[in-house]
Amino acid sequence: MTLRVSDIIENFPKLLQLIRGDVQAEVSRPRPPSAPEAACILFLNDRRLIEDAVDSAASVLVVSDADADDAALEGASQTLLRSPSPELALALVARAFFPVTVYRQGFDGSRIHPSAVISESAEISEDTIIGPNAVIGSKVRIGGACIIGANSTVEADVIIGEGSHIHANVFIAHGTVIGKNCEIHPMTSLGTEGFGYAHDEQFNHYRHVHYGRLVIEDDVHVGAGVKIDRGHFTDSVIGRGTKIDNHCHLAHNIQVGKNCLMVADFIAAGTVVIGDNNVFGGRTGISDHITVGDNMQFAALTSIFKDIDEPGRAFGGHPIQPVSDYLKSYASIPHLPGIRRNVARIMRKLGMT
Repeated sequence: MTLRVSDIIENFPKLLQLIRGDVQAEVSRPRPPSAPEAACILFLNDRRLIEDAVDSAASVLVVSDADADDAALEGASQTLLRSPSPELALALVARAFFPVTVYRQGFDGSRIHPSAVISESAEISEDTIIGPNAVIGSKVRIGGACIIGANSTVEADVIIGEGSHIHANVFIAHGTVIGKNCEIHPMTSLGTEGFGYAHDEQFNHYRHVHYGRLVIEDDVHVGAGVKIDRGHFTDSVIGRGTKIDNHCHLAHNIQVGKNCLMVADFIAAGTVVIGDNNVFGGRTGISDHITVGDNMQFAALTSIFKDIDEPGRAFGGHPIQPVSDYLKSYASIPHLPGIRRNVARIMRKLGMT
């Protein structure tokens, strides 16, 4: 597909503005700055990339507002655009004009593969695609323009909102609710029972029955290999716009707010409450029955063992500290053996040992 620069600007006038050049220039697709080609558009987040981009065959360059006066742009033959966020511009322009659509063609052109097993009581939109060996349980409701990938299982009473994409090899347990425009990646299990047991005097273990559901609101992304448990009595909830990376585990009774980001290997134990707009670095862990407020950031490998509600601040480490203190503490660790030796010498000198 090709389009003109004017079409891009017209659709994103607040995000892209012309510096100079031909707005009728044609664009074939976006490319990375490391591999430009003729008629492509490059989105440049780093001033250091500009000089090579100017010498490339690319047709259009998008630079940040802060870099729009870079001297290297003076000799550019390309059409030049500026943006407050080239990264955001890339995401939105690619989504609007250069989407990947091959997965929407079905298997060998069939909308519902003959090998799929579908309950007669299921309600499936006429434009939904269902891949080979998928299993759709009783009273399932699937909205318009959804995709259910090969070998995925959707148990009874599940609701999937319109525009959602369930990739191959996904398990969705009974009663789970998935909102509109969600994406669930392979090898993920949603709505499974939590790890909860009662114990008798002989230390036998008796699993709790889980009556709650898992409710995933609109525009949620769930990566590959993720496990999210249903609630014990109340529903587990993942708020609108939250994005969950690969290999995360969210235990039963989890309550996650809107627009959170959870990087790979994030783990939350049972009955954790997380507010809106939080960012959790890779391998962050939260102990059970902890409440995390809104608008905070947590560095990778952070361990959260107490309630925390300090909006606008960043934290890290174990025990948890403000991130500036955490970085200083972490940088000090290699020096601890030398510090101990020096302290021991001082103590001997003072006759304290």
